[in-house]
Order: sequence, then structure tokens, then C-alpha cells
Amino acid sequence: MTLFDLIQHAGGPTNDTYMGRLEISRLNPKGSENTRRLIVLSDIQPILEGTRPSPRLEPQDIVTVFSVKRFRPDQIASIVGEVRNPGEVDFKEGLTLFDLIQHAGGPTNDTYMGRLEISRLNPKGSENTRRLIVLSDIQPILEGTRPSPPLEPQDIVTLFNVNHFRPAQVVRISGEVRNPGEVNFKEGMTLFDLVQFAGGPTNDTYMGRLEISRLNPPGSLEARSLLSIPRLADLLAGKGPNPPLQPQDDVKIYNRAHFEPEASVGIQGEVLNPGNFTLMKGMRLLDLVYAAGLKRSSYLKSVELGRTWFDGTEMKHERRNIDLELVIKGDESANPLLQARDYVVVRPIPDWKEDRTVTLRGEIVFPGTYRLDDNETLAHLVERAGGFTDAAYLPGAIFSRQAVKASEESRKQELIRLQESIIAADLQQTQASSVAGNDASVLDSRMATAKMLIERLKSTPMLGRIVLQLHQDGTVEGSVRDLPMEDGDTLFVPSKPAQVAVLGEVYNPTAFMWDEDLDVGDYLALAGGNTEQANTDGIYVIKANGSVISAHSRFFGIEGYSLAPGDTVLVPQLLQEESFVSQALPWSTLMYNMAVAAKVLLGF
Repeated sequence: MTLFDLIQHAGGPTNDTYMGRLEISRLNPKGSENTRRLIVLSDIQPILEGTRPSPRLEPQDIVTVFSVKRFRPDQIASIVGEVRNPGEVDFKEGLTLFDLIQHAGGPTNDTYMGRLEISRLNPKGSENTRRLIVLSDIQPILEGTRPSPPLEPQDIVTLFNVNHFRPAQVVRISGEVRNPGEVNFKEGMTLFDLVQFAGGPTNDTYMGRLEISRLNPPGSLEARSLLSIPRLADLLAGKGPNPPLQPQDDVKIYNRAHFEPEASVGIQGEVLNPGNFTLMKGMRLLDLVYAAGLKRSSYLKSVELGRTWFDGTEMKHERRNIDLELVIKGDESANPLLQARDYVVVRPIPDWKEDRTVTLRGEIVFPGTYRLDDNETLAHLVERAGGFTDAAYLPGAIFSRQAVKASEESRKQELIRLQESIIAADLQQTQASSVAGNDASVLDSRMATAKMLIERLKSTPMLGRIVLQLHQDGTVEGSVRDLPMEDGDTLFVPSKPAQVAVLGEVYNPTAFMWDEDLDVGDYLALAGGNTEQANTDGIYVIKANGSVISAHSRFFGIEGYSLAPGDTVLVPQLLQEESFVSQALPWSTLMYNMAVAAKVLLGF
């Protein structure tokens, strides 16, 4: 990278840049006495102009470009006011007023050409420090038809806004022209002149009516009068009236939307992008249909085209059906031109049904996602997929359904809202009463546990599981042997597990290898037995298919129950009923039930 590259990358020099000095701070080689050395360039103007090679930079160079005020505070010229880039420049012999104005980017659209001031230093010993030089017309200087006066060091040039001295001698133009604003009024200026001075019309200009707001003579009842020109297009073509302007005239050019609202057509129904579309010249029915996009379910044999119009007396309405298949095949006679406010309705194919799919995973001969046929059942779908593999463990099959999942999610949210309201009410009640030290700590612990379980329940995904006892042919145990399938159903068939789990209030909650000769009591013993907090009457078994076997459902108790692979034994906690808690915390039982539910849902 060169010095020139870096300066250009930084945006180039400013009006205040001092060209007579530039410094480069550069790292010295390792071992030098000083960390850096200073490289000074005495004139950078040739480098910036490309007439002298630009020195190359090195990594970690620091380049400093100075303001003219730093080295030559008495050798500057300043320009302020209505120029595009006001500021200070380095004064050089021969600098003229024209040079300074051009260096500042030239005058703006609002520059007043009738007056310019130069504030100049008086010779030492004068009574006043500065004197004012006034130029009454700078237009010829800018046009090059009159010599430009030379400047002196520390001159300050001021250009004024058109409203500063002659606010009444302006005309204004607003609206749909490229450069709206105020301009100096000149004798003989016409409406056409002003429109052209403002850059002419935009793409959105209304080519009909335009208006001139004009000051009335003093003593008039109204301050202004409104003059209308019927057609801007005729004015621009030199065919229409082109009235002369007067000072303080305001010209208004309208957007075409003001008089010509954008014509549109609409399309609804079985299309990808229903809605309104801009009506283009020559637009036909097929153009609108393609713009909206068809669906697979679009019925092309009969597309409705509706039309509304005003016949001068009343609104009229018409509807007709068009065979879009003929139009697509190229029959232009069936492809009508559209008119503003037309609407199209694309109907769905009769009895159309979107693709319905189900997913089979696990120990299936051909697992994957299958498209459902009408009235298809689980048994038929399993047959289509090649049946179960030899490793399939049907008692552990998991069948989930979207409708059940949505229902479970709704019930979960209802339970969460209920528990949160109960906790809030009990917290308010206990805060209003005095609580003994031990009972208070128990209360805090139970409250924290309840909140933790609620948060856990919030994050627990609902499975939408339906408990099934699946047969080898895909039928299920029960009154509905051949289960009808629904869109989104999922069947997962695992391989046969080799373990059972014992969880909850045992000394070693873990999984054990399944042994057909062992029952619940045996596995509890393997887990170290029940803890002192165990609720032995509440022990239950969750089968691999999701069903539950409890002690209350068996006449001889739960401990003699033989487990199957994939079963889980759960030993719940016995709630200790402190005197205060049993009376003040009616949600304790619900909290326990929530804990059990969370264990089942989370699988721990």
C-alpha cells in the first residue's frame, strides 16, 4: 500500500488540509535506541496529483495530515454560507474568488447571486482590524464573463441565501419534480422555465392539472389566488399556456396517484400468492394467474372472473367462468384482457385432499414415511412396510398421534396455570400469618420444590402417546383391532431391551439386566431396598408400552409381579405430614403427584 492509497481510502484531503507537511511515524528495527523514527514530507500536492511517485508504507506506519491552521494560520482563506463545502483552504499566490468558490464545491441551489461579501484584514495601524468588500452580482464571475477578483491571506468570503436580502424575489416549486425548492425570480421567468429549472417531471408526475398559488394585491379580501393550468403535458410540449411568473408564486406539481389511483386486479383461492396486483397495460387473465402462482390443488376447468364497473348511472356486476386449461394451451380467445377492479377466484379441485403421511421407525422391514391412502389402518400400513423384523419388541412399541399431543399440551398448560395460582394463593396466605421457625423452613423448601417441578413440567415435551398392545400382524388388542391411521401418526418399534429399571426411593436407583425368574421384590432388593422415605403402598410398574400396574390393581400386591424387558419400577416418596404443613399446605399432595408425573414424562 502506498501513501496515496491510504489517503484515498480515508476519503481524501479536506478543504483544510495543509499540503506543505505530512509526517509518517515508522517502527525502527529491533535493537534500535528509539522505538520509532519520524519521516517528514514537505510537499504532498504532487503525490496527490499523481505527478510524483507515492512512497510505500510499512506495517504499523502512522500517517498524520495537518490542518492549514497548524503551520500557516495567517496563510488561509475561508468561505462560509451558501456553498456546498464551506471551510478553509491553504492560501496560495494567485488564488481568486472563483477558485475559492469552486474549491468549496460551488454555489447551492439557494445561493443569492446579488450579493457577496469579502472580509479582509486592514494594514497594521488601521483604526479597524477588517474592512468589508461587497460584490453586487457574482453571476458573471461564476460564468467566466467577468474577471474574478484576487484574494488575500485570511480573507473570509460569505455567500448568502436567496431569502437573506430579497425574500420576496423568489418563486417556489413543490411536488413531483426532480429538484423542488426555491429559486431566484428573474424578470420574464415563465412557468415552463421554473419546471425546467427544477429538473423537469419525475416518473410519477401527473401530466394533467397543475396549480399556481399567487399573492393578491394589497387590500384584497383573500391573500392568494389559485391559477390552474389544465395540462402539464401540453406545457412541456410547447402547446399549452405558459404564463409568466410573479415573485412569491408557488407552483404545485401533483403525483399521478392524486388523480389517478393505481389500477389493480385481485386473485383469491387456490393460488400461492393471493391478493391484489398492479394492472399493467395489456395484462390478461393468464398473466395474473402466473403472477399469483398455481397450486397442485388448483381447479383449472372453471376459474371465475368477476368484473365491476360504473355505467354512468349505477354500478354493474358481471361474473363468468373460464376454462383455464384452454388458456394455458394457447387459446387467446379464452384469455380476456383484464380491467381495473377485476377479480379472479381459483377454486380447489373437488374432494381434494392434501398429502397425509405417517412415519414408521425402528424394527420395521422398510421403515420410513408413508403416504396414507383413504381409510388406511395400522395393520395395512405395517403390511405395506414389510412387517416387523425378527428383533422387534412389540410390547415396547410407541404409537403417537398429533391430536393426542395437542390435547396433552393443553392439559399440561392448564395444570401449570392451576399450580401457579395455588402456589401464589398459598404464598399470600402464609405471608399474612406468622410462621414458626421449623415450619417456615419446611414451607420454603416445599415452595421451592413446587416451583422447580412446575418449571420441569413446562419444559417436558408431550409425546401424544397412545398405549397399544400390538400384535404381530399390526392389529391391536381391544375393541378396535384395526386402528385407523391419521395424518402425522408415528409408530416406533424398538428392539428387545435387556434391562429393567428401578427408580425413586431406593438406595441404588439404576437399571438391571432382565431375568425372567425375578419379580418386583427381587429387583427392589437388588437396588438396596426401600429407603425410610419410601411409600411402599404406592409402588407401581410402568410397562414398556406405557401402561401402569399399581399395587392397588393387584390382589396380592405388587412385589410378586413378574417384570418384562423394558419395564420400570417406581417407588414414590412418602410425604411427611408436619402439623403446620398438613394444615397450611393443601397443595402438598398435588405437588407429590406432579413429581411422579414429571418422573414418568422425563423417564427418570
